[in-house]
Amino acid sequence: MSTGWTTATRGAAAVLAVAGGLAMAGCGAGPADLMQPTAQHATNSGSAGASPSATPSTAHSTPMAPLTGLPAASPRAAGRPAIAVPVSGDQLQGLSGADVVFEEMTSPLRYVAVFQSRDGSSVGPVTGTRPTDAQALSVLHPLDAYNGGTPSFIRVLDKTQVLDLGYASHPSLYHAGAGGLTVSTSQVRQSARDIAPPQMFTYQGTGAGGEASFASTGAWPTSSLKITAPGQVTQTWIFGARSHRWRLVSGGPSVQADNIVVQKVPYKIVFLSRKYGLTTTSARVIGSGSALMLAATGPGGGSSGTAVKGTWSKPGLHDVTNYFDANSRPIGFQRGTTWVVLVPPGTQISTAGGRP
Repeated sequence: MSTGWTTATRGAAAVLAVAGGLAMAGCGAGPADLMQPTAQHATNSGSAGASPSATPSTAHSTPMAPLTGLPAASPRAAGRPAIAVPVSGDQLQGLSGADVVFEEMTSPLRYVAVFQSRDGSSVGPVTGTRPTDAQALSVLHPLDAYNGGTPSFIRVLDKTQVLDLGYASHPSLYHAGAGGLTVSTSQVRQSARDIAPPQMFTYQGTGAGGEASFASTGAWPTSSLKITAPGQVTQTWIFGARSHRWRLVSGGPSVQADNIVVQKVPYKIVFLSRKYGLTTTSARVIGSGSALMLAATGPGGGSSGTAVKGTWSKPGLHDVTNYFDANSRPIGFQRGTTWVVLVPPGTQISTAGGRP
């Protein structure tokens, strides 16, 4: 893909500490739980079981939430399943409580919020499933709460390792809201299995042989990020010197995140209705490509975050997405929440205070 990366000014390199909602480490980041530089695979053994390296660790006295790497309330809380809710609309609710959010650059914008470490009391407006959901979510084997979709989209979803809790079969889980249907993730959780999501990212300081060193691969400090995708308004993120988090100030809902991943992916045209010729675009997240990772620096880390260019790789449906630096070493994410922006070809991305 030919998406161009630009930055406002050239700055000093810095060690990346990409904050981790998507940094889905196992509960306790012991040596057995570390993501290796090669693609990690969550195996299928009957009921969507994850590989040993993808399960919450009990080696440490403090269990860790697998999607944030932060301390969990209990081993049971660390091992509970993820809940995925696709949302879209003008009155978005609940996104700030998600561990991980995938943003799909469609019209209107579409977000797939994934909850595990904490619950959202009212998440919505819940929208229909799209092919991207099956590709992005299968490895997490989550409970999936969605509102409709074409028969072909639903068939694709049901062939993956998600538990289908859509409105059509579970209407009692959904509630009428001002902008559409909403769900309570704690209520959804009561409907299902206990299968924890796998580890998907390496945390800062826990990589195989140590975290990736970005001082030698072109990391730079930055305080802002702008993303302009074809047909979309410019999305602007600002780093908060006091909060030490990234805040979305325009082009989307009012949310904060510890990590931002701008992932370049192809988009495919899919039919919403063949009879009426209605189509939309759908992000394809299996494969590989380039990515820009931004991290919070944590309390005392200064007035800017850190950015680094690298690559992503997801070989198959049941593989986690791995992120690497320029030397093919796994990126070390900070512990916390992560926002993944799936950008199409032609997207313009720029950061302030950094290098091209």
